Amino acid sequence: MATSGEITVAGTILFVNTFAIFIFYFIGNAILGPILDFASKFPIHPSLQASMQETSYIYPAFMGILLVFEFVSIVGFVFLIGRRQATPYDY
Repeated sequence: MATSGEITVAGTILFVNTFAIFIFYFIGNAILGPILDFASKFPIHPSLQASMQETSYIYPAFMGILLVFEFVSIVGFVFLIGRRQATPYDY
């Protein structure tokens, strides 16, 4: 049986992760911009430079991790709510 504390923690995790996804979607460039600038300063072999000059996998990988965590937190929250045993006949 899930306690109120467990449900509160699961709801807080779901809210924080959803809030982080919205923040990184709208203003993620201001946060991840310095990381992308740092990564772009590393020398690249000239044969790869033409194909990778405008491509960075940092932002999509970070958003992918956040979306995977969102899916896991939604499934965990639904499982936790479904595990709550409430009977209409508590005497």
